[in-house]
Amino acid sequence: MRRKPSPIAPTRRTVRWCRAPSAGSVLHDAQVVVGRALRLAIDRTVVAVDGSLLQIVADTICIHSDTSGAASLAAAVRRALEDAGVAVRAPGRA
Repeated sequence: MRRKPSPIAPTRRTVRWCRAPSAGSVLHDAQVVVGRALRLAIDRTVVAVDGSLLQIVADTICIHSDTSGAASLAAAVRRALEDAGVAVRAPGRA
């Protein structure tokens, strides 16, 4: 069952990426990683460092292979996305 996207009022604001390594920039907790991936894929939102919700349209989710436990994180994300009904496929494939 798909969740409905969260209502977000459109705003104009300047957004910039946080530089790694800043606190919380590399995640290792599978529940947190899965939760963020699901929110991005289903609700199309991310939580900014200031706590606000940003609407993002993303076609890919990247899990860096040099992150400790990357393979198990990727497997957990894939399982959760598929369980939520999100199509998982390689970039460039329909």
